[in-house]
Amino acid sequence: MTGAVGLPHVNESSHPPGVRRRPWVAFLLLVTGAASGQTRSGAQPMNDRSVAPPSSFEIPFRGPGQLATIWSWGRSGPDGGKALIRTRRDGTRRIAADAPTRVRWRSNSEFIVEQEVQPIGHGSATRIVRMSLDGAVIEVLSDREGLSGSEPSPDGRWIFVERFGERGALRSEIRDLAAGFRLHTLYQNSLRPSGFAWHAVWSPEGERLVASIRLREATGVVPHLILLSRDRSSFSRLPDQRADGEGDGGGIVPLFWSEDGIYARSNSGLLRCDPAGLGCTLVYSPGKARFAVAGVRAGDKRALLLVQDLRLDPLEVRAKEIHDVDLATGEGQMLLRLPDGVFLSDIDWIQDDNHS
Repeated sequence: MTGAVGLPHVNESSHPPGVRRRPWVAFLLLVTGAASGQTRSGAQPMNDRSVAPPSSFEIPFRGPGQLATIWSWGRSGPDGGKALIRTRRDGTRRIAADAPTRVRWRSNSEFIVEQEVQPIGHGSATRIVRMSLDGAVIEVLSDREGLSGSEPSPDGRWIFVERFGERGALRSEIRDLAAGFRLHTLYQNSLRPSGFAWHAVWSPEGERLVASIRLREATGVVPHLILLSRDRSSFSRLPDQRADGEGDGGGIVPLFWSEDGIYARSNSGLLRCDPAGLGCTLVYSPGKARFAVAGVRAGDKRALLLVQDLRLDPLEVRAKEIHDVDLATGEGQMLLRLPDGVFLSDIDWIQDDNHS
């Protein structure tokens, strides 16, 4: 593993999820969609204003554990419809949350939810709250203060957030939820607006995180993996080359960290990367003209991926499908495909208390 490195200088700005498109994602989807030659006939976007809410939020998921998902319909942004859905073995329930854009389980009885709030304040539209399973707000952690990308630790005590300004990412922070959201560790973006910590995810023991740093390469600004410490402000590059010699020109972004490795997404599909720096191997490809935009562990050797169908719209960053993947064999199948105009924007999973 290499030593701690500084942030590279880049001109592209980086913005919080749910407010503006991430430039490298939009570019990646555009290039991949154009290469596939399978954009929708006529290249005209559907009339999103006419899309009605879905008649059902059912997901054919029977455990183990339970899911939290964010569904959206119509156009992306504050004008579109959104719903926070909890799915268990015994059924599905809609949680009363206004304009949710991101959801993470803090425990079996509590969510961390990001909401898109109007009017925008201080250049931000994101409110972060602790929320009960019935939608009651337990505590407002941040209200349009430039924080987003919240990721609670496995034990629920710590939370990773990114701080954004009008010019992009400023820094990333670890805050202590047990001490009133107090700042614990700060990772400074000394050469902003690099934006180095997209999709940071915690290690199983909750002492480290893996995130992405954007590096300038011949093909553009490309995300690569870095390791962070919960208690120190330094970080180090994690070698993320493909063990089979294949390349991933679009870069690599982490999705979740399990006992058997770090799982990340790339142009190729779902990768398993070695935390010791021995590189990455391809586990699952979602198929031609498809791109995994999010994913979670959903059991011992199982993952659920949110997959974008680039044939419909190469610039649409929301998912149309859920794929169910066996991490041991690399086999997968489509669990659900949504109707026209309906999308999945986020997903998270937690183990049941009884481990069933």
